[in-house]
Amino acid sequence: MGPNLFTKIGRAWDAFKGLNSATMNPTGLNPTELNQMFDDSIGNRLLLGDNYTYSFKTKEEIHKALEGCPPLAYVILKKALAITNGRIYIRREGGGSEITGGQQMKYMKLLERPNYIQTQEVFNLQNIVQCSIYGYSICKLVKPVGMEELELLGAQSVGEAWVLPGEYVSVKWVQKPNYNAIFSGATQITDLIEKVYFDGVEIPKDDLFLIRDPYMYRNLIIPETRMVTGAQAINNLMTNYSGRGKLMDRPAGIISADPGSNNTGSLGASVADIEMIQKRLTSRYGAKESKSMIMAVKSALKWQALSFSMAEMQYDVMEKQDTITLAELYGYPPALLGLSDNQTYNNVKEAGKKLYTDTAIPEGEYYVSQLTEGLVEFGDRVEYAIDFSHVPELQADKKEASDVRKNSTVPVLQQLVSGIITYGQAMINLESTSETENKDKFFWELPEPIQSGVLQALKIQSNEQSNQVNGQGNQTNNQGQNQNG
Repeated sequence: MGPNLFTKIGRAWDAFKGLNSATMNPTGLNPTELNQMFDDSIGNRLLLGDNYTYSFKTKEEIHKALEGCPPLAYVILKKALAITNGRIYIRREGGGSEITGGQQMKYMKLLERPNYIQTQEVFNLQNIVQCSIYGYSICKLVKPVGMEELELLGAQSVGEAWVLPGEYVSVKWVQKPNYNAIFSGATQITDLIEKVYFDGVEIPKDDLFLIRDPYMYRNLIIPETRMVTGAQAINNLMTNYSGRGKLMDRPAGIISADPGSNNTGSLGASVADIEMIQKRLTSRYGAKESKSMIMAVKSALKWQALSFSMAEMQYDVMEKQDTITLAELYGYPPALLGLSDNQTYNNVKEAGKKLYTDTAIPEGEYYVSQLTEGLVEFGDRVEYAIDFSHVPELQADKKEASDVRKNSTVPVLQQLVSGIITYGQAMINLESTSETENKDKFFWELPEPIQSGVLQALKIQSNEQSNQVNGQGNQTNNQGQNQNG
């Protein structure tokens, strides 16, 4: 909030109270009643917007935030979309190689079509979004009838996997006194759940598995939403948007007699007439929000504004700072929201890379590790893994590495041809494999086909390097000519 805002409000309030005693008081209320009306309706709602003080420890408050804080919903969705850009596959347990064949089909078939209305992308997106919103997401596994016999033959025991919509799920966690008893026999996080209710009906937890958000700030066991940590920023943003709406929809002010007009004066009236006029004005044009915004009169009146412009209220400054805080909380670079003070192409490019290296990749790996916990059967010794190497934001590093490799190839081949190093050493320097029988030979000792291949490679790489240098020189010259022009 701007440093002078409260001073301005104070001055406006003094002016408002001064107008109470003016000759014309259209509200018909005494100063005490008018002051109370200002405090109840104009003070908080018309000038500043609704004041939100949610703690976000209940589903109702969390849903209010999603409805009233646009940056929150946007950041959560964009981060989840980045994570789901990863390619999920099956590999051997412990970071082994990718698996193809029977085991791969067994588990990827389930993930590629987890149920009859969701694809893999939608299933993963819903899980990740719900983790960001509630701190966890619960999936229900459905076994086909008669699957017990097929399990003995090595078939996948799970026929479908459903993400339970978080707004209908209620979880009763074990209480602190029961922790020790639970820990002694707990094998998974669902052992810390006493009961699960879906739309008010208790459901068995045996076929449920829980995916939790990796963010932890207080309770390292029971999942909690990040909104609790970001409550101040979220409440500020909700108040900000509410205040803007109030200011644009119904600016605050007061009507008074215009001292500069020629047709304003006093008319004789009975007490009954005065009371009747004041009641009409109060019911139609008082300070409450629901009053009419159009007033037809014969007297000369003027409007004294009590609210401020958007610039004076500094809504944009407050929104920017709170949105940056919110974006950082969820691991979404503020530069991708256009909020960086130094918004350049390179900065945005680096922010896109940072989104993956700092958020999408680690959180994606955390997510698939929990898929392994919930979907892979004990003893299969396989796991889900995720790969982001195809993502465009990460291709720049590959190009740089490729350029470095090309630039280092020519000197290595030249050393090999000059007899400085052996064929095997050259292959090691080029990070390539070499034949065992030729690894200790110098160039002149190599078979003719290998010598020809080395010379051909040296010629190609030298030409590419020369073309690259010439291209950079031409680009530099063109830039210089453009600047001179």
